[in-house]
Amino acid sequence: MAADKWSEKQREVIDSRKENLLVSAAAGAGKTSVLVERILRLITDEGQDVDRLLVVTFTRDAASNMREKLADGLEKLIMADPDDRRLQKQQMLLHNASITTIDSFCNSVVKEFFHETDIDPAFRIGRTAELVLMRNKVLSDLIEEYYASGDQAFADMIESYTSSKSDASIEELILRLASAAEAQAWPGEWLDRLEAEFTAESEGRSGIRDEWKQFIFDYVRAQITDMLPRLGRALEICGMDNGPAAYTDVIASELAAAEKVAKAADYDALADMLSGMDSFQSLPRASGVDENLKERVKDTRDAYKKLIGDLHSRYFSCSEADTNRELSAAAGPVVTLIRIT
Repeated sequence: MAADKWSEKQREVIDSRKENLLVSAAAGAGKTSVLVERILRLITDEGQDVDRLLVVTFTRDAASNMREKLADGLEKLIMADPDDRRLQKQQMLLHNASITTIDSFCNSVVKEFFHETDIDPAFRIGRTAELVLMRNKVLSDLIEEYYASGDQAFADMIESYTSSKSDASIEELILRLASAAEAQAWPGEWLDRLEAEFTAESEGRSGIRDEWKQFIFDYVRAQITDMLPRLGRALEICGMDNGPAAYTDVIASELAAAEKVAKAADYDALADMLSGMDSFQSLPRASGVDENLKERVKDTRDAYKKLIGDLHSRYFSCSEADTNRELSAAAGPVVTLIRIT
């Protein structure tokens, strides 16, 4: 691609050297083309050999596309200067260049340096069906071992999470927790932190409840804040010509209450407000008004009532003391679940 076709930001990426770069751009924005040009500049301007570069992608298609674009770029450079032996060399080296997916690169590293690990050099990547069968067999054997051991903590966990003679539900929980852990950067450390938090709960100390309260505080305030513009618009409609003016006081009162919740300073203040919002005043009759405007206000209020009802039933239907007792009671089985995982 000609130099004048690159934008200023693209040129910065192409020309930048000796620093880490994070490039964020939408699909189709030309990230691959920019990276190809950057690699070609490293080859032509700085004397880098293409097989000394590591280019890692997420998919095989992306790796193949990158290799093809580099081959095309080198071909164009050679056509412009057929006598350049170094470019011809790069064209040959491209076949051995490390342009690959993350998993393929890791696979090649382990194979090359197997002597530094405890891994058999004859290893292979298991097929999905094989891995599922192995995982299920290991899990089944593990559960059988716990049954045979007579471990009381395990028995308590089984009683808490199963309602039949089948272990299917507990197996599903373990697999879901394992999947969540595998999605973390450091699965083992994530599980250790989770175990520590629930262990604190089981011993009557503050553990997961602090994070739980912070999550509820942030989530509820965000939900109420998102509703404020709709309530404000409903109040404006009440004041319009032929609007449902009879609804004004009720909507204004509910908007003021919602604004207080959105500005709550902490969880306790927010909980006190939401706990007192379990019932709503009836709307007065509004006759001789524009029915469309009237329905718009009612629809907004119904949405607000539903939101408050959902938040109240989900997070504030019982006292904090009752919730803490339930958390402490559940913490022991959860700790066992984490340890098994």
